[in-house]
Amino acid sequence: MFNVTPRRNDDSWRNRNYIMGVIVGGLMGVVSAYLFNRSAEEANDDEVQEISTPAMIGIALSAITLVRQIAESNRPRKK
Repeated sequence: MFNVTPRRNDDSWRNRNYIMGVIVGGLMGVVSAYLFNRSAEEANDDEVQEISTPAMIGIALSAITLVRQIAESNRPRKK
């Protein structure tokens, strides 16, 4: 999808990666907040329920796994 192959003495690919990371991360955050708010509204609660500790741990582990997969995606595959 994106050509982010590094070239010698050209750091523009790094800048593109940072910019894409900020855009994708921001969009994912906004979508997550929207879905969270929508689910609270559909429950017709006057106050938002707190997220339980086990649920937060699961979400954090999922986020860490996603970041690790992204970091490992550019490494050569072992044969």
